[in-house]
Amino acid sequence: SIFPNPTKGEFEVKFSDTWTGDVDLDVIDIFGRSVYNKILNNSTGSSSHEVNISSNNDGVYIVQLVQGDKKSMYKLIKE
Repeated sequence: SIFPNPTKGEFEVKFSDTWTGDVDLDVIDIFGRSVYNKILNNSTGSSSHEVNISSNNDGVYIVQLVQGDKKSMYKLIKE
């Protein structure tokens, strides 16, 4: 899950047990450009990670999580 949404720029990504191991997190702007990328270590299977994009412009972003053949995308609003 991703919260808070909408955000002022700082948000948290929380994993469930289905995402165990390293997860590639990518925050993409509406033009398709990556504005934030990080490999998140989720070795315990349920962890949370802080992400800060407060230096980026307000608007709509896509948060993409990829691990092997699993892929999830979330719409994030920064205001």
